[in-house]
Amino acid sequence: MNINPMFASMVATVDISIDNDVLENYCRKQFTSKNGQSSWLDLTTPELSEILLEVTNKVNWLHTELGFSDQWHQKIDKCWANINNSENISHPHCHVGMFFNAIYYVKAEKDNSELMFLSPVPELDHVIDKNTIKTFTPFNSTGNFIRPHTGLLVIIPGWLKHYVKQDNSPADRISIAFDSIMVKS
Repeated sequence: MNINPMFASMVATVDISIDNDVLENYCRKQFTSKNGQSSWLDLTTPELSEILLEVTNKVNWLHTELGFSDQWHQKIDKCWANINNSENISHPHCHVGMFFNAIYYVKAEKDNSELMFLSPVPELDHVIDKNTIKTFTPFNSTGNFIRPHTGLLVIIPGWLKHYVKQDNSPADRISIAFDSIMVKS
């Protein structure tokens, strides 16, 4: 019997080596408290130039790798910083109208909360009892996660629901999130 994947989703990860001290200082200046989500960051800010170039290159590589036309490309539409958890990221959400969402971890420790993903097939929760699963696979999983670490870039489709569990770690977790859109080349 043939088993063929259908309607697949993806999560891409890569470690990036850049000056995170510059990014951490920049992100901290965007906040008046130790916790929250910034407003949109200015994409022309010099402190963001290195990470913007890296993210732009990675989402365009992924665009090509996933088989999309070279008559189109990815453009970073907006970005923002997160320090620890804000109410906005601790609830399942997606980025409506955005092609890719990328999260870069400027600072993350091993005890920081995971980035959680929900299956795009929510009906699995009503059909499959987790106690019946011997080995979790893309065919029977209702969720998955990635543990963040400093320097990790995660890229997901904008429609993939995700969230971060409330973080009780004493260590700060700092990330910058990016949304990209597909534009004509």
